[in-house]
Amino acid sequence: MGLNPLNSTDIRNFLCSLFFVLLRTALRLIASALHERNICLNIPHDPEKLWCARMKNSERIFNQLREEAENDPNIIGFFLGGSRGKGFATEHSDYDVFVIVKDGFFKSFVRLLREKFPIHDYYKWIEDAAEKLEVKDFGSVIVVSFSQFEKTAPIGSPDDWGRYNYTHLRVLVDKNGEIQKLVDHKGTIEKEKVHDYVSARLDGYINSVYRSLKCFRDGNNVGARLEAADSVRYFLNVIFGLEGRITPYYKYLEWELERFPLKKLKMKPKEIVRSLLHILEDADVKTQKRLLELTEIACRREGYGDVFDDWGPDLVWIKTFAQ
Repeated sequence: MGLNPLNSTDIRNFLCSLFFVLLRTALRLIASALHERNICLNIPHDPEKLWCARMKNSERIFNQLREEAENDPNIIGFFLGGSRGKGFATEHSDYDVFVIVKDGFFKSFVRLLREKFPIHDYYKWIEDAAEKLEVKDFGSVIVVSFSQFEKTAPIGSPDDWGRYNYTHLRVLVDKNGEIQKLVDHKGTIEKEKVHDYVSARLDGYINSVYRSLKCFRDGNNVGARLEAADSVRYFLNVIFGLEGRITPYYKYLEWELERFPLKKLKMKPKEIVRSLLHILEDADVKTQKRLLELTEIACRREGYGDVFDDWGPDLVWIKTFAQ
């Protein structure tokens, strides 16, 4: 009679158990060696139980905060951001909770948090309107007044880098029916701003490729590679911007491409990633030119041909350059 094959859950559970067995053994060996040298070190006897206890404590704090948000009439919005909010969490992910309060109740709610939870650090970025509090063994609680949240991270502002925080999130408490709309709005590029947004970054992308190839022409390999590396961010801004989407943080790039494939650039997710890694590795000229060629096809189709045309003879030079 044959043995049943192991499924993925069995394999994962076995590997987790093996990891903690090895970890416990390693810690005991370290403790023994330190003891022989009269060095005292407090090491938890069971790191697996310690980790599980921390996770349970985090869940307890999250549930407390959510219950507070549901019951406090001065809290009008509550949602989970970061990796957990996007469904991308790992065992190392902490919590990033956003709490939107009515104007005029910011101070009292922050004071309440300080009384109820072990706050060990904080950062005020807007006085009496937005504050990030770090909770021990949990993560962050970001408290923002409603009027401040409405105007947070507009396109073109110094803090528009934070807009990807708001993509792919589901608001858990939305008492005025406006919080989910605002989150969705911040997680995209407004239609009326897409053209200017893409045009500026497309010009920057072409310029970075042009400068990289000029460095190769002049025998400056360091400059060529650095300019090529710069082009990656511009390229991503362009191809996501064409669809009114915010460029993901690099941590999420592969996940974003696979789960929400681009429609206007005719490249498969893995092909995009391979091309970018090739460029970052050695600024490969053929890859740079091929990526620019496909970007030009997509951009001309969407009405950005004038950006390319403005480069005139220099664009011709880019296309004909051979290393």
